[in-house]
Amino acid sequence: MGTSSAKLKVLLVHPDIKDLGGVASFFRMLEPFEVVDTRHFINGRRPDEKAAHFSFTRLLGDYVRFTRTLLGEHFDIVHINPSLNFKGVMRDSVFILIARHLLRIRMVVFFHGWELDFAQTVRGWRLTVFRAVFGKADATLVLAKEFKQTLLDWGFADEKVIVETTAFDETLTEGFDIDQAITARQHGPFNIVFLSRLIKEKGLYESLATFALLTKKYPAMRLLVAGDGEEFLNVKAYIEREHLERAVMLGYIQNRQKIDLLAQSSVFFLPSYTEGLPISLVEAMAMGLPIVTRSVGGIKDFFLQGRNGFATESLDPQEFASFIGELYERRDLFVEISHYNYGYAKEHFAGSHVRQRMENIYTTIGGKGKG
Repeated sequence: MGTSSAKLKVLLVHPDIKDLGGVASFFRMLEPFEVVDTRHFINGRRPDEKAAHFSFTRLLGDYVRFTRTLLGEHFDIVHINPSLNFKGVMRDSVFILIARHLLRIRMVVFFHGWELDFAQTVRGWRLTVFRAVFGKADATLVLAKEFKQTLLDWGFADEKVIVETTAFDETLTEGFDIDQAITARQHGPFNIVFLSRLIKEKGLYESLATFALLTKKYPAMRLLVAGDGEEFLNVKAYIEREHLERAVMLGYIQNRQKIDLLAQSSVFFLPSYTEGLPISLVEAMAMGLPIVTRSVGGIKDFFLQGRNGFATESLDPQEFASFIGELYERRDLFVEISHYNYGYAKEHFAGSHVRQRMENIYTTIGGKGKG
């Protein structure tokens, strides 16, 4: 199929579009593409899946459905979205073997998640197998320069590894006035927002410990914890045990609820152990929030200390508390960072910009035909 006479057809393989994770959110905000026709193939755990013993049967069913989909309809490109961890690599390697190695369809692989501990195990025969499977992709996308360097060290071709970003949905911020928001934040309550999946690796308990320190000096502050996950009940118990009365658990929120929460917040706080580039962080920047985070993954590729907020390699709650305290006390700095983040996000992370870059990748690959 030539790109001049018809749109490219791309099969997007990813978790359920209703899933809480960032991959599903990424595709929700990018579509529709202008020069690419996409179809979605759902893999992985379904939101309503409760029993773990269903997963193996479901996985086999996914492979069968995937093969039938590719045999029954023509696609120019298959786009797979694994995480670099044991489960993601094992599961998605079979999809790649079917599409790229067996049916010889062009392939895009986008690593949205990257576990450093797992990456350290990819050596010897494991590296040989990994490179033989994933190294055949026509383009491999990652969210940080250090992740690209790792792939180059593993023998991937430089021209095929691309550092990309996540994005925010511009339609969710329509009508948002940064100056009005800053004024409201200066005269309203000082709300710290933690917005992420509730797992330990997101720095969840470091966030709570930081807030416990802050409340001793700034008793009017509030911590708004938004998200769901395996630690939900443990976090609730922690808040009650430590008497953190001004820590509020909001549960899972999305779309307009999320934007309203960010509009009412003062600082975005995410001390993750490791990250690619979280969508919630770029959404917070687009709403003009100063960021307090850790210098990990794709964050450290762009983050300027004192310009975007504050980032550190430490996990020390005392250090995080000092950063947030400085933003609370220095309102001139707060205003300066708010304006900077608002402008930076619109220029670098807007969904329309990322959509165009993704289409350029697809058309570049698809124009080469099968091979």
